[in-house]
Amino acid sequence: FPLLAKKVKRGKLAKNVVPGGASSVSKPKETRKRSSGGGGKSSGRGEGAVSSALADWASSQQGGDVSAAEVDEPSTLSQVIESVSEDVKNEFTTLKSEKQKGSKNNRRIKQAARQAEDEKRSAMVESTLEGLEEMLVEKSGATLDDIIGQVRKLISLPSDNNLRTLTAGTKPLNYRLAWVGSDDAICHVGTGLHKVPLARLQEIFMTCKGRNRVELLEVIRILGPFPNVRNTLQGDSVVSPSSGDLSNWKITYDSMIDGTGKEILAGEDDNVRSFNLQVYFSSEEAIVAVVPPESSNVRSDPLEENGANVLVFVREDDLDLALQKMRVD
Repeated sequence: FPLLAKKVKRGKLAKNVVPGGASSVSKPKETRKRSSGGGGKSSGRGEGAVSSALADWASSQQGGDVSAAEVDEPSTLSQVIESVSEDVKNEFTTLKSEKQKGSKNNRRIKQAARQAEDEKRSAMVESTLEGLEEMLVEKSGATLDDIIGQVRKLISLPSDNNLRTLTAGTKPLNYRLAWVGSDDAICHVGTGLHKVPLARLQEIFMTCKGRNRVELLEVIRILGPFPNVRNTLQGDSVVSPSSGDLSNWKITYDSMIDGTGKEILAGEDDNVRSFNLQVYFSSEEAIVAVVPPESSNVRSDPLEENGANVLVFVREDDLDLALQKMRVD
């Protein structure tokens, strides 16, 4: 600051300042001549002056009339530094607070957008599944082409398709086989015991039990005065990504409980059974799986051959009640 460049003799400022006007300092009896340049500082120890501009500046900073007598050069410089530092600190705090608020607002906006997208997707899936279930009701008049078209619509919908989350979590999820394209596809995942004489397959339920454990329940009706039979298959599963949104799902059964309650545990290669599925759609509401070709390549059309390789599982809300109704609980 140019106004702070002049020196004032200590203890004399109050006597030398004229309040409200230009300040002046009485000259000592003996003075030295200034250099001809006129721009240098005075070499006398007693010479100095406080300008009215400095007094005005101090007055404006303190919100009142301050005379030059109340201004001390070293303390004024310290006040300026402290004032600037405080302003910078306040500005930084304000910017930091605004940034944090903006970050929170951005997170809320993103969360709201994701929630809206999830709700929209769930509504589309639910509507498609309702249409499919209506087609599968007896005497609905739906043709095979209608059913395949509805399944194709389902796998074309956007989905989390995070099969790994569904199988690895701790929450059990129950599904019922709603539609399958062929008996071979059923035998690919089940025991095939429904093919014996006088046996009819009633239902197949699949449970993702959590921690990659899978359980498959077969309910088989025997013609005649015989109770229904329930076969239980259990094992581990592994999910690996494939091309696009497709997931490879490998299931290995290590335990089987037949209709008599006898359990057969894996211990030999003959007792271990593994198979693969290619999953095109997966959510808590439904799973659409396809039996892969022998080459394990991806089918050009998962619904080829009139959907002969397709299995559609839909969520079962009350598995215990369903088993009770079939008297196999």
